[in-house]
Amino acid sequence: MKRLKQRILAGVLAFVMCISTVNVTAFAQENETTSKSQEIIAISEAGSENEASTENIEITDTSVSGNNVEPVEDKPRNKKHKKVANEKVYEGENYNVTFSVTSSWESGYNANVKVENTGNDTIQNWYLSFEYDDQITNIWNAEISTHEESQYIIKNADWNQDIVVGGSIEFGISGSTAFNEFPENFNVVGENKEVQEEDYSVQYQVDSDWGSGFTGSIQITNNTDKILEDWVLEFDFEREITNIWNAVIECHEGNHYVIRNAGYNANINAGQMVSFGFNGMNGSKDIVPENNKLYSYEASIEIDLNLDSDNDGAEDYIEDYFGTDKKKEDTDGDGLSDYIEIFIIGSEPTIIDTDQNGINDGDEDADQDGLSNLSEVEIGTDLIKIDTDSDGLSDYEEKNTYQTNSLEYDTDQDNVSDGTEIELGTNPLVYDENFDLCITATDEDTVKVSVEMNLSGVQVETLSVEKYENEFFFPTSMPGYIGGAYDFSVDGEFDKATINFEFDEILLEDSSFDPVIYYFNEEKQLLEELETTVSGNVASAQVTHFSKYILLNRKVFQSAFEWQDVWSTTGYTGVEIVLVIDDSGSLGGDYSYNATTGIFTGGEDPEHKRLEVARNFVDNANASAKIGIVKFDGVIDNISNGLIECNQAGKDILKDYLQFTYVNSGSYNINGIFDSRGYTYMYGGIEMAMNQFSKDSEDTLKALVVFTDGQAHDISKHSSVISTANNNGVKIYTVGLGGSSTYFTNYLQPLAQNTGGAFYLASNANELTDIYNDINEKIDIETDSDGDGITDYYEDNMVMFNGVTLALDKNNPDTDNDGVLDGKEVCELKYEYNSDKTKVIVTGKLISSPLEPDSDYDGKPDSTDKAPLNNHFTGTLTTEYATSNIAFDMDYRWFFNDNNIYCEDLSITSSLFASAIYQPNSLSIIDSEKMDTTSGTSMSDIMNYFGMSNTKTIELKDTYNDIHVSEVGVGYRTVSYNGENKNIIAVVVRGTNGTIDEWSSNFEIGKLGDFESEVDWINVDNHMGFDIAANRIINIVSQYVSDNQLEMNECAYWITGHSRGAAIANIIGAYYENEQKRAYTYTYAAPNTTMNADASDYKTIFNVVNADDFVPCLPMTSWGYTRYGKTASISLSANYEKEWENLTGIWDYNPDTYGMQDTVDALGDIIASGDAREEVYKYTCNCHGDNSIDTITVTNYGISKDSREKAIAKIPSNALPYCTITRYDGWLVGGWNFDNCQTPAYFMQILAAQMSGELTKKQFVVDINIAKRYENAKTAVIKSAIGGLSHPHYTESYYILSNNLTNGAFK
Repeated sequence: MKRLKQRILAGVLAFVMCISTVNVTAFAQENETTSKSQEIIAISEAGSENEASTENIEITDTSVSGNNVEPVEDKPRNKKHKKVANEKVYEGENYNVTFSVTSSWESGYNANVKVENTGNDTIQNWYLSFEYDDQITNIWNAEISTHEESQYIIKNADWNQDIVVGGSIEFGISGSTAFNEFPENFNVVGENKEVQEEDYSVQYQVDSDWGSGFTGSIQITNNTDKILEDWVLEFDFEREITNIWNAVIECHEGNHYVIRNAGYNANINAGQMVSFGFNGMNGSKDIVPENNKLYSYEASIEIDLNLDSDNDGAEDYIEDYFGTDKKKEDTDGDGLSDYIEIFIIGSEPTIIDTDQNGINDGDEDADQDGLSNLSEVEIGTDLIKIDTDSDGLSDYEEKNTYQTNSLEYDTDQDNVSDGTEIELGTNPLVYDENFDLCITATDEDTVKVSVEMNLSGVQVETLSVEKYENEFFFPTSMPGYIGGAYDFSVDGEFDKATINFEFDEILLEDSSFDPVIYYFNEEKQLLEELETTVSGNVASAQVTHFSKYILLNRKVFQSAFEWQDVWSTTGYTGVEIVLVIDDSGSLGGDYSYNATTGIFTGGEDPEHKRLEVARNFVDNANASAKIGIVKFDGVIDNISNGLIECNQAGKDILKDYLQFTYVNSGSYNINGIFDSRGYTYMYGGIEMAMNQFSKDSEDTLKALVVFTDGQAHDISKHSSVISTANNNGVKIYTVGLGGSSTYFTNYLQPLAQNTGGAFYLASNANELTDIYNDINEKIDIETDSDGDGITDYYEDNMVMFNGVTLALDKNNPDTDNDGVLDGKEVCELKYEYNSDKTKVIVTGKLISSPLEPDSDYDGKPDSTDKAPLNNHFTGTLTTEYATSNIAFDMDYRWFFNDNNIYCEDLSITSSLFASAIYQPNSLSIIDSEKMDTTSGTSMSDIMNYFGMSNTKTIELKDTYNDIHVSEVGVGYRTVSYNGENKNIIAVVVRGTNGTIDEWSSNFEIGKLGDFESEVDWINVDNHMGFDIAANRIINIVSQYVSDNQLEMNECAYWITGHSRGAAIANIIGAYYENEQKRAYTYTYAAPNTTMNADASDYKTIFNVVNADDFVPCLPMTSWGYTRYGKTASISLSANYEKEWENLTGIWDYNPDTYGMQDTVDALGDIIASGDAREEVYKYTCNCHGDNSIDTITVTNYGISKDSREKAIAKIPSNALPYCTITRYDGWLVGGWNFDNCQTPAYFMQILAAQMSGELTKKQFVVDINIAKRYENAKTAVIKSAIGGLSHPHYTESYYILSNNLTNGAFK
């Protein structure tokens, strides 16, 4: 009966409780001294058949070290109980805790706990925490505040809440089993926490004021539904408090007061108030306390997340979860530490042979590299990575085949990896000074390019051969093009190298095929021919330095630079031209004449066009030139009677001669007029014309322009006329009109070619204008009609170094209207003549293209671009993880290409944009001339740098008040290319910003029953969270297009994003493809987005996925989800780990997703069948659902209402809508339980909370109780170490992948 009374009293004391602040907290350590021997007496009451009889148990002296009790003496005796120590002392920094077993029997025990204050300050309102596997069934002189699993927090009983310096308190407990072990890890816990301003109110009033003094009071009201314990109020008050009641002044400095409760009024119940009063002096009665702050005591215990008692790498709380021995490195004794089994290979750490195949886990081979797990532990290699050091050799090969160091990338330290040395045939164990090597470019092309050379070890891995993509310099249309140009590079100098271009053998069948390698001299803008040897279908050349090289068909390429039929007046004193014009009857006179119209009814020139264009020819002639006119028909007539100077008077005379006169008679061959009558004596006309030129005038250029429509009657003079012309330096231009093709070919064409002139064929007289203009231009290469610094002829016929002709507008000084004169865009014009100065080639060096306002299409106009012919940029990508040196191109011509084909350069740039939109990421950029830069701290900065207009970044949360939000950067640029205009609209979607809202949206696949009510969820097949955000952005872009008055049919959409942004971009891209819009969609780390069965048929969407990354696995394919478009999934750890480490400067790329596939499978197994959009939200318990899977309910046990509500409060708010909580009220120290029925959506939202950081790893593992249905998934998540998304998900990882993927990787 005495014990029963004690229990009742303890319960009453526990019910009436007050809490005050603990001033000191420290983790208790066990006393390492030996405790005194005492006798344990088992207490029982007669008459109870279940109670043990009284007996004495011998107690031996014990040595207490750490948490282990080691008997000093162990004498076997015939007793029912094992021998145990009865007392243990734990030493804290400012306190000691003594745990004494006062009695023990077969079914229970009593113990006393003593807490001593060994510090220098009072311990106020003490709380005591400890770990204890036994169940405490009764307590007195204190109460149980919380009990979760093995963790207890004991609270004072109000009347014993403070422990003075040197003093102590004691409380007692009972257990329901025989005493087995002592509690561990005692800790005095708790802290004052500031109460939120809205959770309390403070009211001050002056009760009386008599000038020299006053009386006042303060009332504090608790506005919450929980007790505010051990309150403390601080405030600023410009009056002096001299006396106080119902509280104490704990601190007073200047005008600042700290007031503590008086002990008996320490707690303010929910909705209640306390007050205290005081006397004071000084100051006005209008002065009131200001800057109030209320503090309340809260007891809590923090698990030491770093505590690893056995130093096996697995923290104690993790070992508690998996049931391993946290004091033993290898619980199951298979040779593998618990950490390795939990986090590395995913085996069961408490079972020596997890798969029960007769092979211990230590002898298995997790990564299938040929080495057992224990062997890898012994040598220190990675148990789940075939090639630990990423040197190209497996761990097995290194250990057993080559005896290299499997932990060293380069065993012999000669700067060449072990794997590369094996490929090169060198010994990876012996240091080499130099290496012979050959590498081949991997670009898709019509040529296969390689280089052979000898390099030092430090140079080997810097050698590269890459296709040089520059459509302006090396278009596929350039003469002699066989394949692309290639950029060869290596760090440092070298003696010589052999570059090889392998081409299609079929080209050798063409006898005119002449393959030669050319070196691109960028400074001079010249292609310089290299001495090339051809063996089979391989062209080779030796070089002593690297640059850009291209293989061309020399014969075709050089034909572009053949001598033009033109001469320059430079170096000559004059130009003399004689027009030799056919006036025979076949031109019209043989037909009837219409006097009204003034034309003949037939003939080759019935409208006298030859005379009209001849007059125009005279008009356009240089004033310094001299022109004569000879006509021929049946007779030869020197109409001009010699050469006439082309001043204005002379031109008028000449044009008067060039008029048609109709003669209505049978007369023929009338001198002095053109009447289109008679025969054709062309050669006689040429002979007369040649007699008109000045004699012995070598400094005068002489030319004849001969016009005829048919066969001459004096062809016997053909050879002599050519001889005479050449002897006198006369060039003959011939124009054939009509259809006498044989005659033209046999006579007119040779006549011109053999005298350095040119032959023209006009099928009818209407073509004569263009021909005469061309002849005139070729004679006049000095006129600069538009004053741009380039003569008209050169504007029509300028040849670039690559053999491509640039035809400029000679009537517009700024052909491309970019604000830069043509003459400023072309420099170093060269006029190269043949030996007798009768022919010329015109070339020029381009500063920028005079045909394009933005020569390199990088969005920076030539007028401001510091590097107008180079759209290659470098810079730094700065994220919260690393600062990386990057390189990329910007070329708006991408968006005129086939959007069904993956563009590697576009992908690289897209990956950087997708990274830069995160804050506080930045993409600082510098052009190739290192003159034009941007800090790139915002998406708008970057878009503006590349010439986009009206750029902006829009936060969806500013418009929508739910979780389905994101951020999008938009901008546009209007570009013209090959006669086509496009408005290129960039749409860059940010990934998850770390908030719980966006993470929750990531896991919200959508409940079918909600589809109709969710306005922005447009496509029921799509993941709801992604689809809503995507449709909102589509609306934003649509409005943006409208606001900027962009023609819809001229829009091309560039869409990109990373992670959540990638999923949203994936759906946006699918929308535009459905709408038959031109879209280029590139995504990185995109989760699955849709259940659309035809999703893989989308052609314009390219998804880059790191196979090490967990995010793209969600939601699971086993639930029916996939993503739109083509996906390339490549493991970065298996292929590009070294490249990643060099880029980021982070040593040891860590996938951080060990057992990832097991996790994906376990998550997928949550839904065994049915439509995930229904099953994920379904209750399957017997209390709220269909009882189909009655393992979704978990019962949480509490000892008080407060402990129950605190446990519920630990559930993340995003998960609460997907569970049903049923509360149960209990008694004094128990029964305050609740049931939590959890749908699969609940667990997915818990996972979202963990990934967002809303739940810490400890909270996910320890605090959140998950129903049995989800235990495997939770365990798999913990094992795979997906506590936070690490290296595989970094945007830097996707930049690496984009630099290495080609179109062939997508499927």
